[in-house]
Amino acid sequence: MGLSEGLDPNKKKLKSLKIIFIVFLVIDLLVIADLFYDYLNGMAISHLIFDQLLALFFTVALALLFPAFLKEYKVLNKQFLDKTQELFLTKKEKEKLKQGISLELERKYRDWSLSPSESEICTLLVKGLSIDEIAKIRGTEGSTIRQQARSIYRKSKLKGRRELSAYFLEDFLF
Repeated sequence: MGLSEGLDPNKKKLKSLKIIFIVFLVIDLLVIADLFYDYLNGMAISHLIFDQLLALFFTVALALLFPAFLKEYKVLNKQFLDKTQELFLTKKEKEKLKQGISLELERKYRDWSLSPSESEICTLLVKGLSIDEIAKIRGTEGSTIRQQARSIYRKSKLKGRRELSAYFLEDFLF
């Protein structure tokens, strides 16, 4: 689950509240400016009272909306921080798992008496890289990699790439 997933409903709600808040604020400021303009130009008292009531309505609406806006902001911010912490812990756990897998691979490579070159190729095979991809990474010919792969299968007493991958998957999953 991505960081932004699970936050979308609150993000939308916060965005809606923000838009409403800004619209009300702009209307309130315009009504107050109109009230002063009308007062300075000697507008009828009934019109001034209407403008005052309108300004009062939007000011009260803003006063009531602001705590809701603030509350939603705090909720969203807390969820974001929680998700960030969760993601950080997940990265730490992944790194720990990766180190454990690396140690297990190295132990197996020693048990099988693989050379450093064969060990590297074995890791790349387990990761799913093709012979050609491994040859390109190592700057060698595909035939050399095929020969080393056969040596790996012979030393590990496994029949091929599928058994090699399945061997490690089985160790880590079951």
